[in-house]
Amino acid sequence: MSDTRGIDLLLTGGTVVTDGQAMPAWIAVRDGIIADVGRAGQRAPAAREVHDVCGRLVVPGFVELHVHGGGGSGFDAAPDDLTHVARALATHRQHGTTTTLVSLVSASRPELLRRITACRDAIADDPGVLGIHLEGPWIADSWCGAQDPAALRPPRRSEITEALEAGAGKIQHVTVAPELPGGLDAVRQLVAAGVTVAVGHTGASYDQALAAFDAGATLLTHAGNRMPAWQAREPGPMGAAHHHRDVVVELIADGVHLHSATLRGWAELFEGRWAGITDSMAAAGAGDGMYWLAGRRVAVRDGVARLVQGGEGSDQPRHNPLAGAVATSDVLLRTAVDAGIALPAAVEALTWTPARVLDVADRVGSLRTGYSADMVVLDGELHVCAVLARGLWLRELPHNVAP
Repeated sequence: MSDTRGIDLLLTGGTVVTDGQAMPAWIAVRDGIIADVGRAGQRAPAAREVHDVCGRLVVPGFVELHVHGGGGSGFDAAPDDLTHVARALATHRQHGTTTTLVSLVSASRPELLRRITACRDAIADDPGVLGIHLEGPWIADSWCGAQDPAALRPPRRSEITEALEAGAGKIQHVTVAPELPGGLDAVRQLVAAGVTVAVGHTGASYDQALAAFDAGATLLTHAGNRMPAWQAREPGPMGAAHHHRDVVVELIADGVHLHSATLRGWAELFEGRWAGITDSMAAAGAGDGMYWLAGRRVAVRDGVARLVQGGEGSDQPRHNPLAGAVATSDVLLRTAVDAGIALPAAVEALTWTPARVLDVADRVGSLRTGYSADMVVLDGELHVCAVLARGLWLRELPHNVAP
C-alpha cells in the first residue's frame, strides 16, 4: 500500500484511462506526485482538497514531440521577444499538453543559433518543457514542404557541435534526411550526444532509412508527409520504420494530413509505436487568418494552414504546401477515436509512447504511483474540462466538492 499521509488532492468519481486500459478509479496526489491510485470501491485516503469529476474521463497529461507554436505565436519568432514562447505554451496547456518540446524550423547558420539561444533562455526554468526539436536545416530541399529551401544544407560536424553548444543541453530531438552528404555521420554524432534523432523531410530509400535507424535514429517525422510513399518495389522510409521494431512513427492526426482510413490503418500497422503530434504553428487556438512561420507567410482557412505563394492575396490553391497544422492535442484524440482507434490506444499514443521516445516514461505519460501528477479531465465527447500539471491546476474543474 502506498504512503498516503498528507494527501493534497484527491480526484474521485472518474474513469481513469492509462496504460492501455480504462477503469473507474480515484487518484491521490501529494507534492505534485501521484501518491496512490485505487479502483472505485476501494477506500480512498483523506485529502485537503477533494474533487468529484462526476463520471468524466481522466487521462495522463499529453506529451508533445513536435509543435511550432500556438495562440497566435510561433517559437521561431523574433529572438528579442520571449513572450511568444510563453503565449504558445499556454495555449497548448489549456488543451491538455503538460510536457512538450518546442520545435524550430530551418534557418541560416547565424539565425538558427540565435533562435536556439532565445528558446533555450525562454524555457530554462519551465519544468513542462523538455527541450528543443530542430526540424532542419539538415533536410532535403525537394521534400522541405513549407520550409525555406534557401535555409537548407547538408549537416556538418562543426555546425552540429555549434548548435548543441548553443542549446546547452536543451536540444533533445533533431530531424535529419540521412541521404544527404554527411547524413549518417550526423545521425551518429547526435545519437552519441544523447539526442533523439528522427528521419524526416527526406527522399531516402528503404536502405538509406534503414541505415539511419541502424545508426541510432528512433523516430520518423510526420510519417507519410514530406517523404516518398511506401511502394511495391521501394518501401521507403515508412517500410524501413516498420522493419525496425524499435522505431516510433509520428502521425499528425488532425484530419487534414492523414485520411481517417490511413490514420486507422497505420495505427494498427504500428500498434504501440505511433505517437500523435500536432505539428501546429501559431494559428493553433487562434483561428483562421494570416500568420508567419519562420519568416514565411501562411494562410489558414477552414482550419488548414498553407504556405502563401504569389503574395498575400493569393487564393491559396490546393497544391500550395501545407504549412504545419492548427490542432491541439485534444483534437488529435477526438480525431483518432472518430477514425475508429480505441480510446486507450489513442491516449497511449499521446502520452506513454512519446514519453518513451524522449526517455521520460519513468515519470510522465502514465497515471501510476510515483509519476508526476499531470492529468487531463475530459467529458464524454473528449473535450477538455480541466488540466493538472505537477499537481497544480492549469485549468480548473467546473465543479469542486470540499472534503
